[in-house]
This record gives sequence, structure tokens and C-alpha cells, in this order.
Amino acid sequence: MKKLSEQEIIRLMREEWNKKISRLLESEDKLSLTARINGEEETVISRELKVKSEKGLLYTVVDVTDEEITLRKSTGETFPVSVSDFKTNYTRD
Repeated sequence: MKKLSEQEIIRLMREEWNKKISRLLESEDKLSLTARINGEEETVISRELKVKSEKGLLYTVVDVTDEEITLRKSTGETFPVSVSDFKTNYTRD
């Protein structure tokens, strides 16, 4: 088996990184909720947004659908929250 040079390893890592970024950018539109603010459509909730519960605990938005928002605790555990519950019990951090 051929050994890879340092340049080849770096090239492969860059290729994989670029693929990952491309996939994230393609899926970003599907993972956000928008609202009309001052007559313009703006993203108000999107993936990786940091939010705070009314108890003061911090969470990260993992996924957004029309019905629910999936949040991640600092421990890595995820859980769904209905959009209505999210609107009343969570704020953007």
C-alpha cells in the first residue's frame, strides 16, 4: 500500500471539508423558520442558534420544522419542542 505524503493528506482533508460545507449550505434553507419583520422576510430561528430557556439554561438549535424545533443540551442530548412552546418558553441568546 502506498504511503500518502503530507500534501496528499492535506488535499484529501480539504476536499472532505469542502464537501461537508457544501452539504450544510445546501440544507440550510430547509432548517430555518422565517418571519415577516418590517415588511421583509427574515430568518428568526436557524440551526446552531443559541437559545435560552425561561429557567436560564442554554441550548443549541439542531433542527427546525414547521411543527417542532429540536434542541441540544450541553450534554449532547437532543429533544423536540413544539413551535408554540418554543415561542413562549425560549429566547434567542
